[in-house]
Amino acid sequence: MKDPEAYTTIDYSTAKKFFLAMIEFPDKGELISRLVNQEQKGKECIRRSLESGMTFPDFVDNSLGPFLKSLLEDHFTDGYYKNFVFEIISFISNAPFFRHTLTKHYDELDDVHPFMRMVLLLITEANDAKENRESKTMEQLIARIIERGSKTPEGTDLLRRIIRSFGVTDRIIKTQEDITDGPGGRHDNDHANFRDIKILPTADEISAREPSYLPSSDGHDATDPEIHLLDQQFRQLREDMIGPVKDEIKDLQSDRPSRRTNRKVFSNVQCVDISLHPIAGACIVFQFDVPAKAKINLNLQVEKDEEKEKERIQQNKKQERKVREFWENFPYLRPGALICLVRNGMPIRFGVVGDRTEIVQGKIGLRFYDVKQETACIKEIGMEQAETKMVEMAAAYFSYEPILSSLQNMTNVPLQGDIVIAPLAPAAPAAPVDHVLTNDPYCTLIQEISESEGQDIAPLLGVEHVFPQLILDPSQHEALLMCLRNRLALVQGPP
Repeated sequence: MKDPEAYTTIDYSTAKKFFLAMIEFPDKGELISRLVNQEQKGKECIRRSLESGMTFPDFVDNSLGPFLKSLLEDHFTDGYYKNFVFEIISFISNAPFFRHTLTKHYDELDDVHPFMRMVLLLITEANDAKENRESKTMEQLIARIIERGSKTPEGTDLLRRIIRSFGVTDRIIKTQEDITDGPGGRHDNDHANFRDIKILPTADEISAREPSYLPSSDGHDATDPEIHLLDQQFRQLREDMIGPVKDEIKDLQSDRPSRRTNRKVFSNVQCVDISLHPIAGACIVFQFDVPAKAKINLNLQVEKDEEKEKERIQQNKKQERKVREFWENFPYLRPGALICLVRNGMPIRFGVVGDRTEIVQGKIGLRFYDVKQETACIKEIGMEQAETKMVEMAAAYFSYEPILSSLQNMTNVPLQGDIVIAPLAPAAPAAPVDHVLTNDPYCTLIQEISESEGQDIAPLLGVEHVFPQLILDPSQHEALLMCLRNRLALVQGPP
């Protein structure tokens, strides 16, 4: 790359060495900058290497594939380097015979995920996305991608997103509904495996036109009923959290946002620091315009007169105390609150309030649960010129997150025989519990309670010291008997 003019062609061995050097380059951000730098002529070296290597499937699989994989990581395609990355992959895609050769050798590749991701970006986000979607060579490549299919959750997600984005018709596939109806591919956080779904929403997810995938409650056809139940519970509970967020973003984008939404918008957001909170962990600190009542107007002019100086200090302390009281009673930006960073009315990133130690100075620490997201957020907000705003969402993320995280980490369902297997099996006739094992004290107790509706059952239960008199109404009496007669019972209602 130092002197590409020293040779007009690159042999196969040199092409492999060049791509290996790019794959092993320690700072990928620096590499991307060099590749798009005209003086470095990195793209010219890529072109010449492709001319020598593209005719060999081994080069495509072991050199170009790993390079694309490192180049298309989320923090490069969703941050400061985004446009540079799109420039590089568009250049590669438009290299002579690239699409034709990739289509020809596609079935011979071991790892096709980098190429699927490349195609997805080329038809959705690249500057020439419209031209790519209308390209005959791109259509042929996508037809081969669909024909090969995928046996991995990641590949299935990418395949579905490609089909939805390209607008595949009968000329390519006749059974596309079989692929697109299932989970995965609607946006960057829609995955076939529910454990791969980020609990925090993403901007692409909130902006997606298609509704979220929600599995049916019927698990009769599920390969693994236990996993089906966990998947169903996770997706439906998370949709309860995400639904209001989508509604709030739509309200924010409307011509006349509601007064409630406007109260939770904070302007002129800037990334200023990184903090390490003892509970929340690593947070990115953002500065923002505080409400008028929270502004500190300190008198910094030192008085020579001793009495006036004491008065000045007291006034400053009083002002600080007043601002602290404001933030203590302020209903927003509380720990665990879900925050959306917005630019030009569009969501760009979601985080959670983690550090409020500098809230009096108009600074708040957000956590993102992902180092790559944090890095991209710092670069994106720090480099962009457009104003960034911070909007608190109504969703009680702090109450959903522990449950959703637990569902993702569960490997089996407690009491699965009652919760999973029993509902799927044909209902068996109920055994006459009250009339079997009549010598068993437990059965005798059930029989006595059954015959004591509307009467004091405290003596039967041995709880006279707690309830001098215990008379249940009909629904409570029925609920108690159901609990006693079944190994697992669910009772809903007031105490």
